[in-house]
Amino acid sequence: MMDDGGDDCSIDVTELERILRATEPGAFLVPPRILRRVIKSDLGLARVGVHIPHRRLYVSTGGSLRGVVSEEELGLDKSGAGWPSIAILLERPTTEDLASSTREAILGDYWRLLFHAQVHVGMERSLARERTFDNAIRKRIERIGNIEFDEIRTVLRQEGLLLALADDRSVLIEFGAYYLELRRFAPGLLAHTFPAIEDPTSVDSLLAELVDDEVLYQATKLEGAVAPLIETIPGSVEGENEEDAEGEFESEPRDDWPIERATGASKRLLDRADAIAARGNLVRAAILRTEAARRTTAELAESVRAGARSELDRLIRRLQRALAFDDSEAERWRRALPALLDRSARGFWTPEARLLYDLQKVCVDHEREVFTTDLVGWIVSWGRRPIRRVQPYLREVMTANHLRSASKRLASTRLRGEDRTRLATLLHASVKRGELVLRDRLRGPIDATLTTTGFKPRNLPERVAYRKLIEELLDRIASRGFLSLGDLRDACSRSNLKMPDLASPREFLEGDRLLKADEALSKSLDGVYRQGEIYLRSLQRFSSLAFATSIGRFLTSYVALPYGGAFLMLEGLQHIIGPLVHWLGGGHIHIMNLPSLLVLGTVALGVLDFPNFRQGFLMAVRVVGRGLRMVCFDSLAWVLRQPLLRFLFVGRFASLVWRLLLKPAMVTVLVWGVAKSLGLGQQSVFLLSAIVFVCANLVINSRLGRNVEEIVADEVVRTWKQLYRDIVPGIYRLIVGTFDRVLETVDRLLYAVDEWLRFRSGQNKAMLATKAVLGAGWFFVAYLVRIYVNVLIEPQVNPIKHFPVVTVSHKIILPLSLTLTKLLAAPLMPLGKVVANFIAGSTVLLLPGVFGFLVWELKENWRLYRANRRETLGPIAVGSHGETIGRLLRPGFHSGTLPKLFTKLRKGERRWLREGREKGIIKQNEALHHVEEAIRHFIEREFLALLRESRTLGSMEIEVSALALSTNRITFELSLHQENADVIRIEFVEQSGSLIAEVAEPGWLANLSEVRRQTLTTAIVGLYKLSGIDRIRVHPGDPPARPPHPRDRDGDYSVLIPFQRITVSWKSWVEAWEKKLSTTAFDPTFTEGLGILPPTTQGRKRTSRSISRRTENEPR
Repeated sequence: MMDDGGDDCSIDVTELERILRATEPGAFLVPPRILRRVIKSDLGLARVGVHIPHRRLYVSTGGSLRGVVSEEELGLDKSGAGWPSIAILLERPTTEDLASSTREAILGDYWRLLFHAQVHVGMERSLARERTFDNAIRKRIERIGNIEFDEIRTVLRQEGLLLALADDRSVLIEFGAYYLELRRFAPGLLAHTFPAIEDPTSVDSLLAELVDDEVLYQATKLEGAVAPLIETIPGSVEGENEEDAEGEFESEPRDDWPIERATGASKRLLDRADAIAARGNLVRAAILRTEAARRTTAELAESVRAGARSELDRLIRRLQRALAFDDSEAERWRRALPALLDRSARGFWTPEARLLYDLQKVCVDHEREVFTTDLVGWIVSWGRRPIRRVQPYLREVMTANHLRSASKRLASTRLRGEDRTRLATLLHASVKRGELVLRDRLRGPIDATLTTTGFKPRNLPERVAYRKLIEELLDRIASRGFLSLGDLRDACSRSNLKMPDLASPREFLEGDRLLKADEALSKSLDGVYRQGEIYLRSLQRFSSLAFATSIGRFLTSYVALPYGGAFLMLEGLQHIIGPLVHWLGGGHIHIMNLPSLLVLGTVALGVLDFPNFRQGFLMAVRVVGRGLRMVCFDSLAWVLRQPLLRFLFVGRFASLVWRLLLKPAMVTVLVWGVAKSLGLGQQSVFLLSAIVFVCANLVINSRLGRNVEEIVADEVVRTWKQLYRDIVPGIYRLIVGTFDRVLETVDRLLYAVDEWLRFRSGQNKAMLATKAVLGAGWFFVAYLVRIYVNVLIEPQVNPIKHFPVVTVSHKIILPLSLTLTKLLAAPLMPLGKVVANFIAGSTVLLLPGVFGFLVWELKENWRLYRANRRETLGPIAVGSHGETIGRLLRPGFHSGTLPKLFTKLRKGERRWLREGREKGIIKQNEALHHVEEAIRHFIEREFLALLRESRTLGSMEIEVSALALSTNRITFELSLHQENADVIRIEFVEQSGSLIAEVAEPGWLANLSEVRRQTLTTAIVGLYKLSGIDRIRVHPGDPPARPPHPRDRDGDYSVLIPFQRITVSWKSWVEAWEKKLSTTAFDPTFTEGLGILPPTTQGRKRTSRSISRRTENEPR
């Protein structure tokens, strides 16, 4: 039994149990291990090796409970009096839990648990009275919606409320209990717990038919409990109505800091503030005045604070000139910023102070023109390039950067909820405004530069791809503040606008279109675009020989990739398996040899380059896999299902044999082996073994032994589950994320130094000379840092990149190490022998990292060229996560961003309930907004841009008017620029591993002619292919005489059509749109018979309100 609590607890376990039993006599507080024991017994699970999700409550019948739990463990008399017909088992709180919470909070928490349990009991009874049980469950699921019910099942599993194999009835009951619990005690959590539920009122009415939650709510209230009603969750910003919100906020900042009566210190601070303000540092002056107000007398404090607010008012006027907002917005800034001052003065370099400094940098960026001091460029060009050059586009970039930095710091500030919301609304609006100005300013120069360097689209889909390429480059500038050759290369690789093959040796020497664009952009976007280093340009130049020539592609496809990959794989296995076999005493094995290389390389050649062979090979692998499963698992499962074996291994007889014979025998065998090794006589060994067997039997089957066994088994299983479910994937994500952040940090640090070395108008000539000299030295330092970090160090220490390429290259370079060290040290001898050898030796030691760098860089270069284009339309990555639409929705090791984000958001909300910390909620809301923005860009740039560029729909202007995300569904609405116009609603749904698409609402389709409907159908087919849709749901019209069960709660008849098998080649895609430009009546073959667009008379008419609710509630 657990400790009943100490005297320092607000309430102890004994009192809590007394209050619970007074309200519900069948409620018991039990340790978690007993709770898990009862769950295992009731559900017929194995006692060892099965992980039971940690649950805080369970409802069990008294009859089944008697054989699992003793009277003493429930606190009942040994006579058995008081056994309830239905027992509600609640997790007993620990002493720490009781000590860290108030009495009201603990009673409210257990009121909530008891209510959940009673709803569970009520729903069980209601469903048990149904005559056609299965049919009743099915109808209720259809009323909720199949998509919504799939999400419900997933969420309940993630929350540890369901076992993996729970049936529909269990899911419905658990959902009803959890949903009503949240609606009664924390309605603010519902929106993110079940985001796919668009109509909560229909769910409320369905559950009201099964249980009267109002009666149970009152009946389960504990004595002294206060309902912990959570109606709103912090962190939601974007949907806030600014005008309505203003009335809720105080116009004055906090004035409750303690005042230190030290007028001498206050005067010195005020003098410093005056001097600093005169130099234009208004933020520092305001912070000093706020600090002075704390150190002065109470009579003077308010006037000093007024001086601090005056400094902020000057800052806001400068900010208004920089961002061009109106006076009403300026007034909102005046009410929002003072809340930061109090916290800014309480600590060193606080997040509030850094946010204010970011806003001040926005003003400085606007007021001062930026120049670069390029002494190296002036020397190399023999004076043709000026030392000081204006960088005309840097002002907008730096403004957007500092606004975004200020917005990101908001999550770390220690503001109250209303102050944070007000400031977040202003910051997010300013970030959008700054990025819009940046895009408008830079779009033209990028367009002109790419056009002059040969990036010229030849058809409509390529024109759309060209526009998307420009927007993706602008995305990169907006997110990082600069652009590099790697960014340009990656964007071109992803784009459908491909480069032609090398036309001549001259083009190889001068550089292909990518290298020409790299050089041209460094001039047209001076200060924004960073030209590629010589090693990157050389890599691009020589990779074009392998990827952009016929001979190079032949050698790459038929020799380098299959046989080189086979070599690396065999060598890698040699390094893993060879030492293991040798350690086990098996001698030396040689996996890598000529026959194995030829066999594996030839198989890889067939899989990579011959579709028929690949299809047959994969089919053979599946057949072999199914055969092995049949032999190793299915046949064994069939044998174990036989009645005799079930009696021997599963029933009560098996349980007795396991407990009374096998367990003690295992311990006895262990002792017998030790005794034999010690040389004891046979009689002594036998006697000792008998004693050990009897003692082990008594100990193992005692209550203490059973408790110890339960605890150890549960901890082992939980640790194992955590290892392969959380720790291993977590380590992988940690490695990838850490190295990405390290490289990003190095880039940002180098960029920050570059930014500091820029010359600004108003600085004197001495500063110009200083920055010119320092900039010349920094040029070489930054170059070496990038080479060593990106090419040599990071691939060496990053285990993801290290194996097997770097591992094998170490083996190749090792025999040459001394020779290479001498060659590299020779030109460095003027630095001294020790320094030269150290630099040369370190470089040779890191040299294998070059091979890892090359492999990771070259994988993007292949797709740059037109000849290497994928033959058919297929799924593309959406946003910076690198996931397709399907992978965003499908949970997996390296996929499922949306369900993972909603899971993290729910954890953040629960943490806020426990600890009051909002940072997790804000962080996950921002991440969800980032995904939403990426999906919106995908739809606009790939789908709407195609319709807009083709002008096949005439003057119709279509936009994404709303977009909603849930754990298994993406929904968006397409509207026209017309008042009171209906919307077309499209849904992408993940169900059982398949991605299903549907035009769920026809909207303004009735306004389209047949020709325009066909054009829209063609565009939607392309959108589906780029999204990776597996099946499409169509509405063929009137249902058959006996249709299958309806798809959703509206009884809408629909049919699923396999879409994955329909191929759309790039050639036919281009041909379809080119012919539509010449004759709009063209009907491409890949749209025949699909019926993607529903009849205009159909539609569920439930979309506009529900999706708007999600958009308003979804924070930005």
